[in-house]
Amino acid sequence: MFFKEYIRFWKDRENKCKPCFNDGFILDGLKCIFFWLSKLSCLRFTIWRLEQKGHWNSCLYKVVDSYILARFILEISLSVFLYHSRHELYSNWLVVPLIIVVSYQMFDIFQTWVNQFILGEWNPISLSRTLVLVFIGYAQITLCYSFIAFFFRDQFSHNMVNWIQAFRYSIGNAVTIGSNYSPTHFGGYMIFASQLGFTLLFITAVVSRIISGKV
Repeated sequence: MFFKEYIRFWKDRENKCKPCFNDGFILDGLKCIFFWLSKLSCLRFTIWRLEQKGHWNSCLYKVVDSYILARFILEISLSVFLYHSRHELYSNWLVVPLIIVVSYQMFDIFQTWVNQFILGEWNPISLSRTLVLVFIGYAQITLCYSFIAFFFRDQFSHNMVNWIQAFRYSIGNAVTIGSNYSPTHFGGYMIFASQLGFTLLFITAVVSRIISGKV
């Protein structure tokens, strides 16, 4: 039953991407790419299921808030676990699934931000609500990069001894002040560059749209 609904979600004609090239092929192309990327979002699929059942918009907003809050609580719980755990627990069987989960959460936030603030596909109902959700998302991104930096700490100079040091590294990048840990290998440079990309997206797109009141 679930699999059939997911197939219907992908084949939904009402939300199909239809480029018209009124804004040029680059923008229309990005809209199509991120339209299909949004199909990989569990939240988008859940909202679509509720819409098919005829639920009111207020219910949909509660679902979005609950999903974001649950994701944030999960990351905080993981932070507490890493803070109190010993290094012997950081084996491959634990690291691999955590990296997959963390990467998916960052992907979900990224495609949501691009669709909402760059491509203008969504119309938030409240400026205050949007501001709160965006800052929660940015806090999640900071936590996610602290996990990734710690699990790949050998990619940085001054090897990180514990998760708190990785968290400080991530906060330094998030607020654009930098940190004492600099990348020394390709993986470290990719981690640094991708977090810098999230920071620039947050500052240039999200904050400017919210301050201008155009969301």
